[in-house]
Amino acid sequence: MNITRKKFLKTSLLASASVFASSRMTYSKGRVPGGGLAMSWSDWGNLDATGIARLLAAGQVTPKEVAAQAAKACELLNPKINCVVEIFDDVIADPLKDGMNQFGAFHGVPMLVKEAGSTMKGRLRESAMAFMKGNRTDKDSPLTRNFRRGGFNLIGRTAIPAGGMHVTDSLLEGISRSPWNLDHTPGGSSGGTSGAVSAGIVPIGHGSDGGGSTRSPATLCGLIGHKPTRGLLPAYKSYYLGPIVTEGVLTKSVRDTALAYDQMIHVAPYDPKFIPAQLPQTPFSQQILNDPKPLKIALNTGDWTRGGTKIDPEVVERVNEVAKVMESLGHTVVEVKESEICDQNLLFDNIRTLLYHYGLDWKALSEATGIPINGETLEPAYRQQVEYRAKHPVTLEIRGREQAAIVEISKQVAVFMAKYDALLMPIDLTAASLAGPKNPISPLAPIHNQDDYLNWVELHIDDSRYNTLANFAGVPAIGFPAGLLSSGLPIGAQLYSTWGNDGLLMKVAAQIERAKPDWFGLVPPLHSSRL
Repeated sequence: MNITRKKFLKTSLLASASVFASSRMTYSKGRVPGGGLAMSWSDWGNLDATGIARLLAAGQVTPKEVAAQAAKACELLNPKINCVVEIFDDVIADPLKDGMNQFGAFHGVPMLVKEAGSTMKGRLRESAMAFMKGNRTDKDSPLTRNFRRGGFNLIGRTAIPAGGMHVTDSLLEGISRSPWNLDHTPGGSSGGTSGAVSAGIVPIGHGSDGGGSTRSPATLCGLIGHKPTRGLLPAYKSYYLGPIVTEGVLTKSVRDTALAYDQMIHVAPYDPKFIPAQLPQTPFSQQILNDPKPLKIALNTGDWTRGGTKIDPEVVERVNEVAKVMESLGHTVVEVKESEICDQNLLFDNIRTLLYHYGLDWKALSEATGIPINGETLEPAYRQQVEYRAKHPVTLEIRGREQAAIVEISKQVAVFMAKYDALLMPIDLTAASLAGPKNPISPLAPIHNQDDYLNWVELHIDDSRYNTLANFAGVPAIGFPAGLLSSGLPIGAQLYSTWGNDGLLMKVAAQIERAKPDWFGLVPPLHSSRL
């Protein structure tokens, strides 16, 4: 039975009330003496978005006060991590200025928006490109509209890597760093958001995922990142990577993820869309309150035929620990080979073509803007990509193979997942790698020739080997913390499920959060609660 939007919103509000009533968060009433802040830094850093929303709903703090505290946290922390590109002073002063719904579930909760994907009316959107410097968008994207309808106060922009890769470095925005260790990257491409949320600047942030770009930076910073079913959220435009890239949020708690998605999934009749997914019968925020029935979970930590870079044994150990926790919760875990899941060669061959060789046409951007391609406007790897494309022009045959691969991989995953409720895998090969050009997968890494460039591409494919399958197949996947490695850096695991089964993944993640609270809400050395 289809559920109407009106009925969904009604049940979502009831679920929100249940979440607020069951809040585990505490708050020290009153203002900080002489500090001019809405609350103590300890409270600010430890509250999740739902916890802050609860205080706002009770009138204990105001949207303007919490916006000011987020801006102050950014002022104190961002110079060290360089994860926030801009704070909007006008909405700090007046949270209602851009259309925030003061009656939304998250009314007044400050959020940062990634420099890629959905746009904000009247705001800069430069996407870490010299070719887009000064670019200002003229309207809110559908998802931005949903954020505002849900009550979020969109207070600024977060950094992304040049070209949307896995290390948040660019010539335009500089090098972003992890609050866990300033020598390391917060991941990518949602690395600016992951660093800002992990550092406690804001409790929640916007991300997007074309090959793990929400899941990976989230868990590399100790957070939760959900890659939704293709078509669950409204598309911001019809674009080349539309079947592959999805948007989402990075959060500190599963309840934030669930309640945020309740606000995000509205698709208006006039919105661009890609096979819209059916609304859940029960809001996600209500689903997570109960444990799932016993599930059959496939487990894979294999090499995925990559050779080359090997997964850190500690990561395998952590994922196996997740499997043991799931078994202790009554689920059945079955180890499977990657060859049972899909054709890895078909997958990686098309990732190489779709995301790397032909993902962005830098020459066309240069010609459209009149900005020349040189060492000051384009990163080394992409200057080599321009040469590659000149020697290997994109053809209709190449595009046809890409689309056929998406269909075939989707079919193979559907056949495999018919045997299981979920698939448990790693997200990353190891903890967060170095920030800056010393990292061989950084956009700023020294790339001198075509061989260097082709090797750079292969390193990226290695790095995302466990993630891109969800993007190609269009299925949901959720990344969640799995504790710390011996280095002291966070690591995570992820669960895939079948098309439209986002609620089940959130429910399982919430069950794991209740069973292993010590894995969630970890505080890095550089954090607002330590101010």
